[in-house]
Amino acid sequence: METSLNSTVDKQSTAGRYTVAVLAAVLALLLRQALSPLLGANSPYFTVWAAVVFSAWYCGLWPSIVTTLINALGVWYWFLPPVHSFRVEDPKTQIGTLAGFGLLSGFIIALGEANRRSHHKRRSVEDAVQEKESEFHLLADSIPELCWMARGDGHIFWYNARWYEYTGTTPEQMEGWGWQSVHDPEILPSVLEQWKASLATGRTFEMEFPLRGADGVFRWFLTRIRPVRNSEGNIVRWFGTNTNIHEQRKLQQSLIEARQELEIRVSERTAELEQKASELLQKATLLDLVNDAIFVRCAEDKISYWNEGAERLYGWTSAEAVGRSTHEVLRTEFPVSVEEIKSTDKWKGELRQIKRDGSQIVVTSRWTTLRDNEGKPAGWLEINTDITARKRAEEAARHLSARILSLQDEERRRIARGLHDSLGQYLTAIKMSLDLLSTMEGRQAAVASECSEIVDKCLTETRTISHLLHPPLLDEAGLRSALQWYVEGFAQRSDIQVKLDLPAELGRLDTDIETALFRVVQEALTNVHRHSSASEVDIRLFVDTKHIQLDVSDNGKGIPKDRLQRVRESGSGTGVGLEGMRERVRDLGGSMEIKSDDAGTTIIICIPLTELASTDSQENGESVRSISAA
Repeated sequence: METSLNSTVDKQSTAGRYTVAVLAAVLALLLRQALSPLLGANSPYFTVWAAVVFSAWYCGLWPSIVTTLINALGVWYWFLPPVHSFRVEDPKTQIGTLAGFGLLSGFIIALGEANRRSHHKRRSVEDAVQEKESEFHLLADSIPELCWMARGDGHIFWYNARWYEYTGTTPEQMEGWGWQSVHDPEILPSVLEQWKASLATGRTFEMEFPLRGADGVFRWFLTRIRPVRNSEGNIVRWFGTNTNIHEQRKLQQSLIEARQELEIRVSERTAELEQKASELLQKATLLDLVNDAIFVRCAEDKISYWNEGAERLYGWTSAEAVGRSTHEVLRTEFPVSVEEIKSTDKWKGELRQIKRDGSQIVVTSRWTTLRDNEGKPAGWLEINTDITARKRAEEAARHLSARILSLQDEERRRIARGLHDSLGQYLTAIKMSLDLLSTMEGRQAAVASECSEIVDKCLTETRTISHLLHPPLLDEAGLRSALQWYVEGFAQRSDIQVKLDLPAELGRLDTDIETALFRVVQEALTNVHRHSSASEVDIRLFVDTKHIQLDVSDNGKGIPKDRLQRVRESGSGTGVGLEGMRERVRDLGGSMEIKSDDAGTTIIICIPLTELASTDSQENGESVRSISAA
């Protein structure tokens, strides 16, 4: 409807302009007609110029063109000879004059149209500016912020309605620098100082300060003032806003106080946690120092804690073990079902597990069920102690005890057989000879001589058995003489060549050391004779200030690799001889090493020396080497 009304108004305005233009043309012709008695045929366009100028200036482009056409036709018809006719008497003069009128009228119309359009544009701009200012004022009065504008020198000339509502002031009170009256006197100097600095430098002003309201209460505002510059860069205005941040500052202050209180609580809690963490770290350190493997499993049977003892025992690092199941890592063999173990709060027993290197171990395991606040199982604490060596020792001790009993029986049978086969026969022969001695006459002397020989053989056999059980030379003359006597007798009895290499100045040693070394040689040669199929044995003894070393080597078939591995790892797979050697040497703080391959076997004994007994130097100061051949 408004569009239709505007269209109607525009149509009426256009019709009026055309009407005025036609009337102006008619009036100009009538005026020229009235002046004809004075002017005659001269200056026919004298009055119509005014009509053209008027139409061009006030009526617009096309109405002024209509005015020009009407005037041109009217002058041609009424004032150019022949009058009241459109005939031309002097074509050159009349047409040239008409053309000049048309050109000059066109120029006048163009100037008028340009002026009219410039005036219309300026008026449109002014209307738009006024409209924008009205809209701006309406908008500024509608927003909750306090707004105002100042000249380039800082003189404030306008405030929005919100300013007057809040401060309860009037425009007359606020004109210029009157705004200072609503500021806190204590803060006002710093506000003025910063405001004047912004005026001098052209920088944006931003500051928080309180403003007094109509109720007399100061409230905090955030003030921002920005400069408005012209095309030359000069500041022509300042536009400022005051945003109420009083509640925000109260909230911020509350938050600061709450944060301070929270920081205090956090600090206290952190101190407590640090203390607990320190205690836990100390406990964890203690757990890492123990030799037992300690780990925790969650309800899903995944490892959640793995101490250094577990790392040392199983070979898996904490990073590798945590998060994996114990079955995957340890492949445990249980004596009872796992469900039965988990159903109890505490359990203790022996388990078989596999280390990272694939070797099997036996552990004493202690399980404790961990429960949550509701009493449901949340995991298990497991503490494992490696008892593999103890189990092997117990097993070896059982085997050794059984072997000792067996060897005792064998030794008794051997001694009994020896007594029966040698001494028994000799004693039987003596008894028979003695029985004959009473009945024979003339042969008593021969029988008595035969009985004496048999008694000598009995004494020799008894002495041999006694020496083999414990040679008296070992106590009387020392290790050198005992070894020489035994090696010579062994070579004769076994047909095995034995080379004995002893230090030139071997003195008396501690009795336990001499006994141990003699028994090692005795057991080693016995094993060579029984098992190695060797033809030659080398025995070497090395002595320094701290150690004595005995090497017994043969050129036999050696010990099978699997049996040698068991001997080195656990001592199993050996007779009482090797195990007896190991125990004798171990009791003296020494070590025994066995090397064997297809070329033979070597036993190396090393015993630390604490005191070396003095003895007479050996004959000629040279090594004594005994070589016995079959």
